Amino acid sequence: MQPAWQIAKQWHEKYIPEQPFSEAVVNCLKEGVLYSSPEIFVCGREVLWDGETVYMSNHPNAWFVHMAASSGHTNPVKAFMQAATKPRRWVLWHRRNEDRLRVFKWETLARKVGL
Repeated sequence: MQPAWQIAKQWHEKYIPEQPFSEAVVNCLKEGVLYSSPEIFVCGREVLWDGETVYMSNHPNAWFVHMAASSGHTNPVKAFMQAATKPRRWVLWHRRNEDRLRVFKWETLARKVGL
């Protein structure tokens, strides 16, 4: 079984080839949250979401999940929410590099993933 970080790295290299995977990891370590285990790799950061656009801000109201990968049966979004330093009103991500932004209220997503 392939470790989750390798799954995340392959995804990142395929969809965001202009940014080295190591740079994305360092950004999450410096400015967000990163959790890695053999089964789970997740990273993201706090952002401000105004209902249309995501901004880097000192007054965040959302988490933006940059990468979430699982090599097993564990839900990577659930693992991200457990690793997040505190709940925010929203959780956002792009699925498989789609343009459409997925937006969930923290409480709704927490119920959906079984927290």
